[in-house]
Order: sequence, then structure tokens, then C-alpha cells
Amino acid sequence: MDIDGVRLVPWRRELAAGGANSRGAWAERRGWLVVVEHGGMRGIGEASALPEFGRAAASAAMRFGLETAMLDAVARERGVSVAEVLVAGSGERGTEDGGRGAGDRMRDGRRVVVNAVVADAGEARAAVKRGIGTLKVKVGEDHEEVMAVMREIRDAVPGVVLRVDANQGWPLAQVEQRLAAMAELGLAYVEEPAAGLAAMLRRPLAVPVALDESLAAADREVWLDRALGSGAVGAIVLKPSLLGGMRACLALAARARRYGVEVVVTHALEGPVAMAACCELARAIAPKLAVGLDRHPGLEGWRVEVPQLQGVEVVAAAGSGLGIDVDAVIAEAEAA
Repeated sequence: MDIDGVRLVPWRRELAAGGANSRGAWAERRGWLVVVEHGGMRGIGEASALPEFGRAAASAAMRFGLETAMLDAVARERGVSVAEVLVAGSGERGTEDGGRGAGDRMRDGRRVVVNAVVADAGEARAAVKRGIGTLKVKVGEDHEEVMAVMREIRDAVPGVVLRVDANQGWPLAQVEQRLAAMAELGLAYVEEPAAGLAAMLRRPLAVPVALDESLAAADREVWLDRALGSGAVGAIVLKPSLLGGMRACLALAARARRYGVEVVVTHALEGPVAMAACCELARAIAPKLAVGLDRHPGLEGWRVEVPQLQGVEVVAAAGSGLGIDVDAVIAEAEAA
């Protein structure tokens, strides 16, 4: 694809609810809108790396932003969604009309449900009340506290799917013991229990694990196929801004599914443009599992909505491309 021009627009938003993981905490998110021009058509993307992941993550986020903008421009030119362009490009359902036939079927069949992130039993009940069927709980290092919280949540909402995310915060030497103790909870998986675990996976564990930030590790190719084939991995979690774009994520999704491992698409607390792109990626992959694309604190400072987020589902946007008004997003970014 030939690009006639590229424009970067900086943006910054405070996080009213804050954000944190095992790597650190932050009170704001900032990044760049990436606008490309192609044949008289504009497309928009977003490059908003989390600073604690370093220079490699910044490069990956910029690749994601530029790729998204190019896909958005192409999709708008064709009058289809970004997901349709991705599906046509992957060969999964491509047609000679540039993906329009695939898109008609996608709009009917590619509705994707989201999970909700909760911290306690009260939040769990509230999420289930609004129709959520899968809950994700971010936990710390204290095993006894984790078990107490998870038992309370399981008792409060016995019928839901529960996921735990440890953000690589557990001691590596204690992972197997902790997973064995958590087997009683009926968890779908524990995401990233400890740094270095992914490279060591060779057999099933008491509770499946999910791979997230491990997928961005420099040595991934050394161990990934072995891990996927070990029986220990319940899912891979794809953040396109961390992994270098949507096509890179599609390749990882296809690789995981060859081993019978399912896929979850999620975000990195970005703004509405990146969230819309993540939603389009989820629609293209059409995962069986709930995705991590519920509304999050990083969207609170924006008036521009993510058109794919409707209730507890990811659906097709009304417009083509990402379905987002390019001028409106740029105006918001410049006004802040």
C-alpha cells in the first residue's frame, strides 16, 4: 500500500480510577494518533505504549498504530470493516470482491462477548447483573489473600467462568503448589503466574495457565511451540500494541489453534481508536472465549465512543473501517 502522508497527533488523558500491574502503577495514559492518507482516503490508528515495557514495546505500539491506520484507510475505501479486510487478507473467507461477501456473513455471525475485570464479590455480582458471564480477577503475591478473595467471589457467583491474572507476580518456585491449591476453585486459567514460567512448560498443570506478556519476550521462538503443545496452556492473550500489530496477532492465533489453544484479545488501557482496532481484531479471530474488551478507565476521558462495544458484546460498527470519526478524535486529542 502506498502512503501519501502520515501525521502524528499526541494525546494525554488522566486515569480517574488509576491503573496498575506487577510492573508499576500510573495515573495517566498518553500516546499518539497515527493518521495516514491513501488515495484521498484517511485512516487512523493509535500508538500508545505502556512505558514500563521499554523501547521494544514503543516500537511495537507504533507498528500497531501505523498498521491500523493503513487498514482503516483501505477498509474505508472498500466500504467494509477492518475485520473484513483482515479476514480477506488471511484467506479464511476472502472473496474476489475484496471481502464484501465475507463481511456480510461476519456481521451475522461474529458477535464476541467480553469479560469483566473485578476485584471482589460485590463487583462480581454487579458484573453478572449486567450480563457478564466471564470474570477476570487481578491478584497479588499473597497466596492466602488470593485464596480468600477467590473463594468469596466463587461463592457469590457460582455459575460464572473465573480467570485469575497474576501479572507475573508470583515466585516461580511456588507456581505449581499454588495452582494445585487453586484447583478447587474451578478456574478457567491463571494468566501469567510468574516470569520465566512459559519457557519451562512441558506438561499439564493443576490449573491451566494463559500467556500474555510472555508472548513479547525476545526468546519466544525458542519455547513457544513446546509450551503450546505441553497441555499446560489454556489460552493466549493477545495485546496488539505489545505484539506489533493485528497481523502479528492473527499469526499467533493461528499458531495457537493448531495446538488446540484458544485466544483472548485484550487492550493495554488505550484510547478509543486502539480499542476499536482491538475489537476489529477480535471480530476477525472470532474467539470462542470471552475477550478482555470491556470498557476500561482509559476510555473515561474521551467523548468519542468505541462503536463496536455494545453492552457486553463486541459487534460490527455501523460505518466502514474502524467506524470512528477521524476529525472528531483528532479534535479531542488536540483540545486536551
